[in-house]
Amino acid sequence: MPEKEQNLRLVAASQIREMRRLEREEGWVLSEQWNRDVVDYLDSLNGIYGLLNYLKELGNSSILDIGAGGKRAITELAKGKLGRDFNFYATILTGDTGSEISNLAFRKTSAEALRGIEDSSIGLVLASSSIAYSKAMPLVVESVDRVLIPGGVIKSVFKESGQSHSRDLRQTSGEAEKLFSLKGYDIFSSNGIMLAVKSGFAKARSASSLYKSNSTFMDIVALYNQAD
Repeated sequence: MPEKEQNLRLVAASQIREMRRLEREEGWVLSEQWNRDVVDYLDSLNGIYGLLNYLKELGNSSILDIGAGGKRAITELAKGKLGRDFNFYATILTGDTGSEISNLAFRKTSAEALRGIEDSSIGLVLASSSIAYSKAMPLVVESVDRVLIPGGVIKSVFKESGQSHSRDLRQTSGEAEKLFSLKGYDIFSSNGIMLAVKSGFAKARSASSLYKSNSTFMDIVALYNQAD
């Protein structure tokens, strides 16, 4: 293993151990997002409705949520009207991996490894204020690229440029954008949200058009008004 990669893995392992300690001992009190509801979750991502329609074009129904925290938001999404036609996987660092619903499975792993997620199996990765905390972004990008199918998408929330809060340790999307670009992804970034589309699918939509096809309002309507 190259020395640079080995050092990154050591950094990631140290950070993950600390995050697991915080979740076990403090319930992740440092993050108000740890157990948010589905509406807050979708609002942080500025909507996913257009992305769900795009997944149907890809012929893939699998969605990966990186950093499920207290599990509440992703569980509400998977069992509700908006998400019921899709299969969800979600990563956690501590706790039980059992799920109460059939279309949601939890994996105890980190963004840097994504163990238990098969290669080229995911159409959409959602990462709301999760990978933005990683100190080993090259490993995150490698893992996300490994699990995404051609034409697949990652939508991630980062810190906006110039935003500064004493307890906000997130980074901006600059490093992630550079790394995904080197792998040939089409990228659009705005207001702290990065959307990147993997190359290799002839009918892939552009990152900018997919970004603009979403809004929290459309998600809310689909959550509560979609016909049974």
